[in-house]
Amino acid sequence: MKKNHPKKKWILEFLRILLGVIFLITGLFKFFHMQEFTDAIENYQLIPQKLDIFAGTIVSLLEVVIGISLIFCFLTKLGVLITSSLMMLFIIITSITLFNGLDINCGCFIGIYNQKISFFSLVIQIIILAFSLIILKHYSQLSGAFNIKQARRQQSKD
Repeated sequence: MKKNHPKKKWILEFLRILLGVIFLITGLFKFFHMQEFTDAIENYQLIPQKLDIFAGTIVSLLEVVIGISLIFCFLTKLGVLITSSLMMLFIIITSITLFNGLDINCGCFIGIYNQKISFFSLVIQIIILAFSLIILKHYSQLSGAFNIKQARRQQSKD
């Protein structure tokens, strides 16, 4: 594929918006179902119980900010870097949980769907990570009114 192939650009824009919608919706549902979400965090048995509400608040708000960033193409590179980091953390946590044989809800889609931790949830997380890495790799080809890098390039052409 050519560097600026229209189909490639369309696919990148679609992935950006798709990830943004996913993170915005899951972040909002986690925030508005905080007790369920903090219960899910507690079930992982990875952090002290006193930190569950703090972790839940941080994760849910991060997901909302990431979603807004990706949907509106505002600070997209930072949003994708945070997405990638968060997904790597989720993959590690899910792997540890699967290895330890815990039979708990994922907490991924609290308020929408109560999914048990499984190999399937790990695969979904890996796919989301792959999408975010694809967007990061081809970041310069994204459009959007708030893409600062593209705006600077356009100014230098004018």
